[in-house]
Amino acid sequence: MPRVSKRKRSTDDLEVHVIAEKICRLLFGDPGDDDLNSDLFFTAENVLHSISSFRYFGPGGPVAKSSDFFENVLPNLDGGRFRQKVRMSRDGFQKIIGLIAAHPVFSNKSNVAQASIEKQLIVAFSRFGNHGNAAGVGFISCRFGISEDSVLLFTNRTIVALLSIESQFVKWPDTAEKNVIKSRILKRSGFPDCIGMVDGALMVLEYTPQLGDSNYFSHKSHYGITAMIVCDDTRRIRHANIGFCGSAHDNRVFDNFRLGKFSERFFDDEEYILADSGYTTSTTVVASYKKPAALIPENDIFKKYHSSLRMTVEHCIGMVKGRCQSLRGMRSYIRSVKDHQRIVYWIRACFVLHNISLEDEYDDR
Repeated sequence: MPRVSKRKRSTDDLEVHVIAEKICRLLFGDPGDDDLNSDLFFTAENVLHSISSFRYFGPGGPVAKSSDFFENVLPNLDGGRFRQKVRMSRDGFQKIIGLIAAHPVFSNKSNVAQASIEKQLIVAFSRFGNHGNAAGVGFISCRFGISEDSVLLFTNRTIVALLSIESQFVKWPDTAEKNVIKSRILKRSGFPDCIGMVDGALMVLEYTPQLGDSNYFSHKSHYGITAMIVCDDTRRIRHANIGFCGSAHDNRVFDNFRLGKFSERFFDDEEYILADSGYTTSTTVVASYKKPAALIPENDIFKKYHSSLRMTVEHCIGMVKGRCQSLRGMRSYIRSVKDHQRIVYWIRACFVLHNISLEDEYDDR
């Protein structure tokens, strides 16, 4: 059962009381000024307004924190444990710092300096790389000895910075890259002119969305957001369409994908990508056989090689969710379009991290 906060219970009770009093006024007219219920009504309405005006219910207090992890633990971790905590090697981590350190989001005009970029990235990567309670704001706050607001702020800054370099790392191959990809795929599987594979991935939401919840409910019986991914044979994400609600079919998402609507901008003559049987075969998409053709023995060899190569995109999705385990269960509420877009940005940032990590010489994939 979802846990309801004391603040929520109080506001719900007050709302019921205020509505009941308003109904009584409509039915029986305004009470006299000496009516005690009148004072109670105005008091309840004022209290409700007062509680709703503040984020916290009751006075706050200091929260015990410790910076021991940053100062004493992290610097002394060996390579394997550092990858476990930060989701990449030290060299890969330093590379990312070099790529985004100059972004304006990490500087301000305040007299109070920001936390170091290393600290901000580690906090954000810990949220990206963990699933369940370990990715919670409160857990991260206690672990790193910072406030919960700082956890959110560091994460948002990191997402903004990563998206600023998205076009450098998540990009469609040019002609020279296509030729290299086609050559590798032809040698591996015998498919000529193939430049990638496509599949949809459900990014599960831990909490029921309050914005059109039925649209987010997928055929896998989870609430989620769909990400359509095209990768090459090295599991590098080449294109992604993120944002359709979980109920959308892969074929529908692809038809509204720039890749599907404007294929001439992406594919040269006879180039194509592989897809599973949920997609429709076209001049740029070679889908697996559907029944009854899938049952014909003469098609077995094609199915074998097609499946072997197409599985690359499923491996890619598995790698992304393995490194950024928050994508296995996003602990974010969707109450508005802005909340939905914030999750899309999160997913895109994780895709950028995945592609950068593929270039990490010491990556343990």
